[in-house]
Amino acid sequence: MKNKIISKIICFCLVALTFTTFCVSGCKSGAGKTQNKGQVKVTYDGTHIYTAPDTSDYLVKNGRCDYVLVVPKNESDTIKEARKEFIHLFKKATNIELNYIYDTDLTHNASSRYISLGKTTLLASSGIEIDHAKLGSDGGVILTKDKSIYICGGQDWGTLFAVYTFMSITFNYETYHIDCMEIDENVYNKSLKAYEVMDIPDFAHRACNNNTITDYSTSDYDESHYRYRLRQKGNRAYTFMPVYIYLGEPERGGMTSTNSIYWLPKNVHKEAHPGWYSDNGDELCFTAHGDEKEYKLMLEECLKKIKMSLQINTINKSPHFDAMTLTQQDFNGYCTCKGCQDIYKKYDNRAAVQLLFMNDLGKILDEAEIEWKKEEAVANEGKEEKDKIYWVRDEFYILFFAYSYTSDPPAKYDFEQEKWVPIADELVCRDNVGIFYANSGTTSKSFFSDSNQSVRDGAEGWGAITDNIYLWQYGTNFRNFMLMNDSFNYYTPDTYAYYANFSNRQWFIEMQAGSKGRSLTAWHNLKLYLDAKLSWDTSLDYQTLIENWFNAMYKDAAKAMLNAFKLQRAYFAGTISGDQPIVGATNEILTREVFPYPMIKSWLKMFDDALKDAERYKIIDAEEYDKICQHIEAEAVSPLYIILKLYDGKITTTERDGYVNRLLRDIEWIDLREMSLSDGTLLKWLENTYGVR
Repeated sequence: MKNKIISKIICFCLVALTFTTFCVSGCKSGAGKTQNKGQVKVTYDGTHIYTAPDTSDYLVKNGRCDYVLVVPKNESDTIKEARKEFIHLFKKATNIELNYIYDTDLTHNASSRYISLGKTTLLASSGIEIDHAKLGSDGGVILTKDKSIYICGGQDWGTLFAVYTFMSITFNYETYHIDCMEIDENVYNKSLKAYEVMDIPDFAHRACNNNTITDYSTSDYDESHYRYRLRQKGNRAYTFMPVYIYLGEPERGGMTSTNSIYWLPKNVHKEAHPGWYSDNGDELCFTAHGDEKEYKLMLEECLKKIKMSLQINTINKSPHFDAMTLTQQDFNGYCTCKGCQDIYKKYDNRAAVQLLFMNDLGKILDEAEIEWKKEEAVANEGKEEKDKIYWVRDEFYILFFAYSYTSDPPAKYDFEQEKWVPIADELVCRDNVGIFYANSGTTSKSFFSDSNQSVRDGAEGWGAITDNIYLWQYGTNFRNFMLMNDSFNYYTPDTYAYYANFSNRQWFIEMQAGSKGRSLTAWHNLKLYLDAKLSWDTSLDYQTLIENWFNAMYKDAAKAMLNAFKLQRAYFAGTISGDQPIVGATNEILTREVFPYPMIKSWLKMFDDALKDAERYKIIDAEEYDKICQHIEAEAVSPLYIILKLYDGKITTTERDGYVNRLLRDIEWIDLREMSLSDGTLLKWLENTYGVR
């Protein structure tokens, strides 16, 4: 064992000497893919236009600002946030608190100085025409007309996100972490810019991948807006309407995904309809065991569930819902009855079984929506517009999982046409049917490596089956959240661009979803930032993003922390054997062989040295010093946990108590009380293992 450890450390040091770059990102020159000396270049033709030259006029002059913010009289909650954020960030930059007024009776004129947010009457009178459909929900424009500035999104979310674009262009604003933001300060003079800005995200919905963003509760204004500032609205279920377990009883709960059994709960239907369930009883049978009558009844019952969900989650209340999923359970297996096996044998494809069912459900949904529209019209007849209720959506999709045993597409590569084609016409999804594609690659290697050929084949194959693809990726070690999962060569700008080219509806990387603390460890804070940036704009330079993040987070300690990051990555890269990564999504790797004690101690020393590099801030800015130290110490949590987990019986009591007390201090200091392991929290593990409170 000693020889293995020594050789591993030597290997680590040798690899570290050469491990100096992360990837090469592509420039934006139209969609396409080329290969050059092993490097893959993929670009996506997105819309990110930031034209904003200075004019001879002013926005801020001699520490004064004559502009007034204008918002709609009936401002939504989202526009209210846009207003609050504009005033807050503008004040941070200029020390000026802008006044705001409502748009009642306001019209545009050449001499007024207004900053208009959203769909105001001021905008309507300006003569500016905006293609809201092109902008989508989250895209926005910033336009100067005469002396006024107009900021407006396709929908209200787009207006909020355009506020951040304005602040970035005007005051060099950027958010890196929940407590780390950069923006120009003490701006005394600032020219009015001739804004001609249009910014549309490359992925229409970019799902939050961690509860640090979605669930962390804080009274601090800036920290409470972290999710918005990453330009993310909600988690992977944000656009999905739930299926309720019991008809007519929404209060008894519902599920948005991994929910097939909830569509047809066994305790309600199994006695009368045993054929609706797989032969092991844990999953639905999507052929009703070959019984045509039962199959039809099964479809009709599912249609009732769709109607119920639509009527509860009206367009008035929940305009963001655009789909429901009928998605298989985890680890329950598929039905092997004769009806299912006949379809499988016919097409040599397991996904075909559910795809045919979903197409049949999509067909009767299309037919039903015609009648539902009539119902809706009758119910709204004679009502004022404000009292009308709309629940039948013009675009609504039903999705199934392309995951596990249904991950392979019913498609083949046609070498003559040089593209993927369906294996049968009936296996093309209807226009209202799509997939939730959750395929896991070897994330420790490049997405474009031979190891991930099957992932790319799957994506392109499904692209031949449907345009309605919602993406689910993986980016952590689900066996142990405390460990580094080096997916930094996998999720590069090229990977984001690749996926955006064939489906940009929704992007989601599942990471440490259970962690609800204020920070993460093992470089997952960096992952959150990179994911937010690249899912918005796939053309950004990867190296620049990484360097900017380190400089903002660690200041004087940036060089030491970047070196620590590179050294850890080099170590993991040097321990990959063949196609088996040391850190994958589900590999159990927490062993002494993988993590020798001298190595882990050297990681802690790197973080301790970084803390010393930041000491200048102790004198010049105590508050900033505390933040920098918290950012560094968050990365120390991972090696501290590894040492206690693996070497408790091999180190002295004094050493052990020091590590335990340091972890307890970090948990309290950084607020990591809800930091998750794969089972339970880090704090609960410390309490149970060491009796600490």
